[in-house]
Amino acid sequence: MGSETFCNDAYKFRELAKAEPRLVGDFVWAGMDYLGEVMVGSWEYEDYAKNFDGGLGWVSAGSGRIDLTGKPLGEALYTRVALEKDNGPYIAVCPVNHTGDRHSPSAWKMTNAMPSWSWTGCEGQEACSSRRKASGGEILHTVGNSGIWHYA
Repeated sequence: MGSETFCNDAYKFRELAKAEPRLVGDFVWAGMDYLGEVMVGSWEYEDYAKNFDGGLGWVSAGSGRIDLTGKPLGEALYTRVALEKDNGPYIAVCPVNHTGDRHSPSAWKMTNAMPSWSWTGCEGQEACSSRRKASGGEILHTVGNSGIWHYA
């Protein structure tokens, strides 16, 4: 049994589990955001969180693949495809109003990409698109600077 696999490692774990029949499953941390451990997985920018200190106003961990309202985030979509529960494709994009901006670091958060294509004040800005081959030769794509790869 795996334990607390980082979102970034979901695909690697799935490939390992397929090759190693003694592995029967894995826990992801965190499947759903939760109250407590404030900001442990938050991905915030300076214009929103000038003092990234967990003080007044912080309530959740910010590390869930599903947010507190039950909405799946880009990481949830990636995980479904990486663990072969869905074929995709899904599109999740990092907000273009923060392209290249520094953010709060967290090993518990792979990306802040979300299944959205529109941000107020960013009309006319372009998001990049790229592709690469997975180890098995499949073509993987990402749209925007999301880091969310899916099979083509």
